[in-house]
Amino acid sequence: NSPRDCSCLLAKMLSSVCLLVGVALASVAADCPFTNDACPVDLDNAIEVFYFDSSDLTSCQHHCQRMKGCSHFTMMDAGDMKKCFLFESCDSTEACADCVSGPETPDYEPCEKTESAINLPAKVPLRSSRGAATTCETSVHNVIGIYYFDKDETHSCKKECDSISQCSHWTEFEVSGGHVHNKCFLFASCDATEPCGNHSDCETQPSA
Repeated sequence: NSPRDCSCLLAKMLSSVCLLVGVALASVAADCPFTNDACPVDLDNAIEVFYFDSSDLTSCQHHCQRMKGCSHFTMMDAGDMKKCFLFESCDSTEACADCVSGPETPDYEPCEKTESAINLPAKVPLRSSRGAATTCETSVHNVIGIYYFDKDETHSCKKECDSISQCSHWTEFEVSGGHVHNKCFLFASCDATEPCGNHSDCETQPSA
């Protein structure tokens, strides 16, 4: 064979390899729908916050799989712990380089082992401007806890915040639907605020 024939053959082989790699990457992205972003935290969408060992990469998603109403999770490093948010939905995402977000299925661990978590452009969610009441900035870095109390336990949210040294402010509001109860958010700071949206009865106060 002439040098020219060899060059053409090599070019065809390289083209075939690139095509196979492209197909493989597309398959991985479809099978592992996890991104280095955060699902948007708001008073309705965020269901719960948990903390696990920093090396635990499975419990967050497993909690989502077991919790009614959870469709997505976001986990991130928080000192020597892994911080885990559970969400009702994740129609948009927010930039968070140290976060991993995804649906309740498929399992994240096989994807993590193949280093297949991918970066996607972050989309900033729209926030409701209805309601005069405000809450502190709802973000994965600022929310440190979400709790649920009986409707008549009007002081429990405040007490929970007062008992946690990292908590500077709390927001509480009533949630209906089945059993009426109070939903409580604890925040690391309240330097920035945002509307409470549909929860015009929300109360936001500093810790004692």
